[in-house]
Amino acid sequence: MSVGDGSARDGHAVKLTAGNLTFKLSGQAVVLDADDARCVAMAQRRRNGGEPIFFSLDGANPVLTRHLEGGGRGVYLRGGIIVLGHGHHGTPLVEAARLPLGPSHRALAAVGALLGLGVLPEHAPSLSSCPCP
Repeated sequence: MSVGDGSARDGHAVKLTAGNLTFKLSGQAVVLDADDARCVAMAQRRRNGGEPIFFSLDGANPVLTRHLEGGGRGVYLRGGIIVLGHGHHGTPLVEAARLPLGPSHRALAAVGALLGLGVLPEHAPSLSSCPCP
């Protein structure tokens, strides 16, 4: 199953493929699931594909940890909170249960895409005050 056709919208091509969740944002960033070996392999094979942004349900995921320690950006869960990671810094964003997708790979991928598009962290307060159940 594929959502999005990869066509440009406001200068950003967005593609989401179920199975191995991946967003490609017009060469700016590639959002990859650090919990999926196929996505990790994609990051290792990429050439000029933009900045990799990894996400994981496990903040201690070794792929994510190495990526963050190397100065990369990522999104992960810590104690039910979605955290934006950059290098050795983590910024709590929102309680995952408040989002319609809950604490899921899809929710983290969506937050990673927002990060890659430059929407976060600038608009983070509006997300954390979301009236979601």
